[in-house]
Amino acid sequence: MTMQAPRALWMSGTPADNDPLVLATGKRIRAWRKKLDKVEKLEQVAESGKALNDEQKRILASKEAVATTLSELEKLRKSQIEIVLEGIQPKDAEPDERACSDRESANGDTRSDFATQTPAKEVESMASQSVDMGPPLDAATDDACFHDVIALIHAARLVGPANPSSKFHIDSLLINKPLYNMGDVSAMRFLACLVDGSAQNPETTVHSVQESLCHALRYARRSGEEFMPGCSYSRVHALVTSLLTSPAPAINFIVDNFVPESH
Repeated sequence: MTMQAPRALWMSGTPADNDPLVLATGKRIRAWRKKLDKVEKLEQVAESGKALNDEQKRILASKEAVATTLSELEKLRKSQIEIVLEGIQPKDAEPDERACSDRESANGDTRSDFATQTPAKEVESMASQSVDMGPPLDAATDDACFHDVIALIHAARLVGPANPSSKFHIDSLLINKPLYNMGDVSAMRFLACLVDGSAQNPETTVHSVQESLCHALRYARRSGEEFMPGCSYSRVHALVTSLLTSPAPAINFIVDNFVPESH
């Protein structure tokens, strides 16, 4: 198994390791790594000449799929760490001159006089060229789009670490909708970060706003495009609907009757 580079990143101990999304992805990585270890052990058993039962053969046949999933999760975690580290950089830190120069040339102006010298229509034109947002929404669907985006952000906060009852809501979803798992919940929270801008680089304000709008529109249109490996906008939309409409799990309280019976 040749995954030394991602494993090195996994063990690097970066400040982003405690981020909820990174932790959730890391948990999935550990689970899939155990699956791959199990497959490799069965492979060794088969090579030794021992017979495998049907279940073991099925597990062995899944090696390629398991390895691919693990590799994609490692890449996803690396991207998440990069996003988090960008977000926690000191605000007074000097930006890299070359990167700043490239960004300025791409926008056609410097950041300092961008707002005063660039007409509003030109700003819209440049932003729309940088991100393909698809066909515009009409007035009839505008309210629905707004509702969908607010529901996404609300659902993400509902299952976020800041909500003391988040585990209750997650358990309710997973109990009533076994089609979903914790990976889907993490993907929903990640998409909410992309939409509300917390996963964007604040230095590129115009581009960040358009990126957020792009993700919001694709989500509202239930796009089948994947915003991260294995998870599409439409899947998260269905998950949010399920989360906000799932009934609370029933809790049965059994109380003994301590009142003595009258004789």
